[in-house]
Parts: sequence; structure tokens; C-alpha cells
Amino acid sequence: MTVYPIFHYVDPSDVRKQLGAFKEAFVKHEERFEEKKVKTWRDALSHVGNLAGRHLKNISPETQEIRSIVRDISREMGRNIVRQESPDEPGKHRILWLFEDIDHVLRNDTGTEAVQAIDIRGA
Repeated sequence: MTVYPIFHYVDPSDVRKQLGAFKEAFVKHEERFEEKKVKTWRDALSHVGNLAGRHLKNISPETQEIRSIVRDISREMGRNIVRQESPDEPGKHRILWLFEDIDHVLRNDTGTEAVQAIDIRGA
């Protein structure tokens, strides 16, 4: 697989070194996830930060399309993180968006306090 990172209003060195918002996020991840998993994520970001990508701060004609792509990528990354929290128990996910998961949780009353939102727009 070929990866072309898009740095949208983000300094690639912040990604590579996990500074700023990345640092704050990893502090929280280290409290919630096992050390090995967080290290894998850190290593992946370090690697991505070193790839030759496109720094989009000054790209104007393509901004709308790029924002859409970044939003879609961010949404999918967020969903993957949510799925990893409890892959077999959707009632423990922070967000439910798949019809099957919503249906299962509501029909079987398996929702927990972890559920913060249900997105009925779906995937």
C-alpha cells in the first residue's frame, strides 16, 4: 500500500514528534490503552511525519476537496479507534453509527454509559 500523508493545518514535525494536540491525545491514550498498542500508534505517526506529503496550509483552489478528503479520513480513523475499544460489544462504544450495532444495542438493551452518541446517518 502506498501512503501519501496530507498535512492539513498541521506541521509535519508535530506529527513526527507528537507535539501539541498529538502529545495531549497520546497522554489520554496511554491511560486507556495498553502500552504496546499506543507505541504502535506513536511509531506509525512518526513514520507518517517523515514521509514526503503535501502540506496544504497554502493550497487554495483545492481546499474544499481536500477538506472533504481529510474529514472522511479523520472520520474513518475515529471509527477504527472506537471499534478497537470493544470490538465485540457495540454497547460499549462511544459512538454507534452502523445500523446493525444500533439495532443490536437497542433490541437487546446492551447499551452502557460509554455510549455518548448515535449517528443515524450511517456509514
